[in-house]
Amino acid sequence: MNPTVQSLIDALRTEMEQYGEMLARLDEQQASIVRFKGDEVIAAGASIEAQAAEMNKARTHRTDCAQAVARDLKCPDETPIQEMVVRLHKDLRPLVTELVRENNELIVRIQQRSRQNHLLLARSLESMQRMIDCIAPASPPTRYTPAGRAEKVFRPQIIYSAVG
Repeated sequence: MNPTVQSLIDALRTEMEQYGEMLARLDEQQASIVRFKGDEVIAAGASIEAQAAEMNKARTHRTDCAQAVARDLKCPDETPIQEMVVRLHKDLRPLVTELVRENNELIVRIQQRSRQNHLLLARSLESMQRMIDCIAPASPPTRYTPAGRAEKVFRPQIIYSAVG
């Protein structure tokens, strides 16, 4: 087997591993959000950022390997892997095709999980903000008049004082 093609296959496998690791970290973050474990959510966020850097390194390496294969096949460097597959040895086509398909599926799953986590975090923050506003409003809420102008609504602060 051509060493550049083997490098591409290895790079696709490494990229797939990095995507799988990202999914695991996003799952951990989601579990922390659901359990209301703030410290774990923060730690998961840092872990996700570190994993994103690893994913980018793997993606860059795979891109470099794909460009090397493209040069070997006398194709432009920007040629997508799917277009190069038809020029590979027939025994390698199914493997490369499957690795590309699995990586693409993992990318979609990462995007979905990221959106889910973002939504969960946003809802948690909104809930906390409403609770804080009820306990100690920082400024009067805004409402709109029938004419469409914004105006502050005065709410007297209720201060509890014990007499005793």
